[in-house]
Amino acid sequence: MNHQMVRIKIDKLVRDHSGGVLRAKGIHSSERVMELSEYKIELASKLLEEAKEAIAAKDEDEIMEELSDLLEVMVSILNVYGKNFEDLEKRRLQKQAVKGGFEARIYCSHVDMRADNENLSYYRRDPQRYPEIDFKVQEGNFVYPSDHIDKS
Repeated sequence: MNHQMVRIKIDKLVRDHSGGVLRAKGIHSSERVMELSEYKIELASKLLEEAKEAIAAKDEDEIMEELSDLLEVMVSILNVYGKNFEDLEKRRLQKQAVKGGFEARIYCSHVDMRADNENLSYYRRDPQRYPEIDFKVQEGNFVYPSDHIDKS
C-alpha cells in the first residue's frame, strides 16, 4: 500500500459543498472563506472558466451541464449585487425588445460611418476590440487594402 501524499494546486472558487464531496472520496481540501472584494474577483474568474467550458462542450448533455454551472455563477454574481434572476430576466427582455436577441444568427463584419458621427467615440474607446480598417471610396464603392477580405 502506497502512503505517499500528493498535493494538487486548485486556487479557485469552488462550490459550497465541494469540501464534503471531496472528504467522502478520501480527499482533504484546504479551504477558507474569502472577503467580499476577493470573492467578486474569483466570481469573475469562475464566469470565464465556466464560459470556456461551455464553449468546449461536445454534446447536448455536456452543454447543459456547463450552462447550468455558468448560470450558477451568474446567480451568485447577482446575489453579491443584491439582485436576483427575475431582475436579470427583466433586463434581458428590455434589451431584447430594443435590440433583439441572437436567434436570427446575424453576423456583422464591419460598420461604416462618417468621421463626425457622434457614435464613433464608442468604437474608438476600445481599439483592440474594434480596430479601424483602412479603406477608401472609389466611384461610390468602398475599396479595402488587398490584405482585408470583406465577408459581406
